[in-house]
Amino acid sequence: MVSYFKLPKGILILSCLLVGFSIKADSSVFTDGDLHSLIQDKKQGMILIWSRDMPLSTLALQEAPAVARALDLTLTAVRQEDMRSAKLASQGILNHFPAIMLYRNGELLPFLIQGYEKPESLLNILREQK
Repeated sequence: MVSYFKLPKGILILSCLLVGFSIKADSSVFTDGDLHSLIQDKKQGMILIWSRDMPLSTLALQEAPAVARALDLTLTAVRQEDMRSAKLASQGILNHFPAIMLYRNGELLPFLIQGYEKPESLLNILREQK
């Protein structure tokens, strides 16, 4: 079963209530405007930039909902080719995939995870930052 919600322009917000899911291909892009709307509308969350060409990136995408649910975070997953936010790019989020940034109370946290982390390890890292 697929569970996702679309922001304006079709960006996917994945439901963290499900353990398994799949991603529907979407040709929309994620811009600075989308980022601003997202972090203003949600109390706290996790942004995951992933690449379908990197096996560990797609694995991280499959594991991310359980991690986000465990930390009570909204998960926003954006394909690397759809990421057009200059603000996120300036933080280095496009250097390696998967990449994760957190936001809280309308602000991006100055913290970036690049590369795959096992769920247990990712939970520990994110708990320290949350």
